Amino acid sequence: MQLGYFSLFDNLPIFGEARRDPAAMLGELAEEAVAADELGFSSFWVAEHHGPHFGQLPAPAPYLGYLAAITKRITLGPACVILPASHPVRVAEEYAVLDRLSGGRIALAVGRGNEPSDYTLFGADYDKSRELLREGTDLIVKLWTEPGLTYHGEHYRIDEPFTLNQYPVQRPHPPISIAAYSPPTVQMAADLGVDLMLSPFGVGMAFSGLDKAVAAFRDAAAKAGHPNLKMICSYYCAVSESPADTERHQARLLKFVHGLLEIAAAKPDNRVSTPLSAARQRVLQMRPSDIGPDMLLTGDPESIIKTLKWCESLGIDEVILDVNFGCYPHRETMRQLELLAREVFPAFEPAGAATR
Repeated sequence: MQLGYFSLFDNLPIFGEARRDPAAMLGELAEEAVAADELGFSSFWVAEHHGPHFGQLPAPAPYLGYLAAITKRITLGPACVILPASHPVRVAEEYAVLDRLSGGRIALAVGRGNEPSDYTLFGADYDKSRELLREGTDLIVKLWTEPGLTYHGEHYRIDEPFTLNQYPVQRPHPPISIAAYSPPTVQMAADLGVDLMLSPFGVGMAFSGLDKAVAAFRDAAAKAGHPNLKMICSYYCAVSESPADTERHQARLLKFVHGLLEIAAAKPDNRVSTPLSAARQRVLQMRPSDIGPDMLLTGDPESIIKTLKWCESLGIDEVILDVNFGCYPHRETMRQLELLAREVFPAFEPAGAATR
């Protein structure tokens, strides 16, 4: 099983004076990408968010292009492109160019996102987001693999034969995954023959556990004739160097989650698309000590390795770790990357790497 790095670029108002400078974050996360590359992380993923209140990276593609120029071996990807609010031809073109410029180091994750307001902002239909995601993903794969393509879908049409003028280096195409919480979207990934990206907390609400979600995807993929699809799982993660550290990390994540709920409650659009909002009452009643491994990997390296080994036993191919959640300072994030590489990576092959 491989181990990668995932950043939401989060900067929630609940953290007040501890909030980070959005412009400085661009440079700091780039330093973290270089460190992750040198330390042996398999991948580096960044989220797409719009507006000032959550994530601070609205345009993953140009940022990943910059990272491609300053890193050497690490896979780079968005987690995820809000595909129903983006035209799939443009996404296929952008990430084909990125794959070529990076020497074949691009992976693409697409999804519906979790902000109905993004759809309003871009004039996209949130109520048709699942249909748009299905058709858009299908179209991207076809654009990457079929020259002279015509396409007649319900939402997208290409009437005249169209051929990309830049194709990805990776053939037949770069890895593509759908980020999913719900059973219908998990089924969609299996039907389309693309990989799955999931989070333990998200699928835990819909499937009553990560293991059940993994089993459902494996079964659906096999029935759809795609038995070899891969799974990527994201986790918040913080290695502890003392029991007090563990308590601090748990409290930080709980505050982060409360900050997400505050943002959701302040939005005029009351449509709920995330498991977090659905679990609002449960979360509001939690104490830091209630934060378990379905939400956060923390504790000493041995406890983190134990949970990761469980993920590996389920057949998960890669776990991507978010270690800078909740406005943690850049210096502390760099320390976390080093601790993971030194204390956790040696338990995994071929992801293990020596520290710098």
